[in-house]
Amino acid sequence: MDVTLGPGGASAFSRISRKLYLSRGRLAVLMGGRVISAPGFDGVITTGELEIVGFDKAAAQALARQLG
Repeated sequence: MDVTLGPGGASAFSRISRKLYLSRGRLAVLMGGRVISAPGFDGVITTGELEIVGFDKAAAQALARQLG
């Protein structure tokens, strides 16, 4: 799943991804108070362009529908 952030979001996500990448942490994605994904990081994301991997096509489509 590909995600593109605006300039402010890209800057904030760069700081967050650096901390989580260096600590081998994960970022919880919540919907309705429920964790729907908790990806780790393969590197620091500085461009605002990110890809969430590990979903098959059906799971990615279901998540996209949930996110609206």
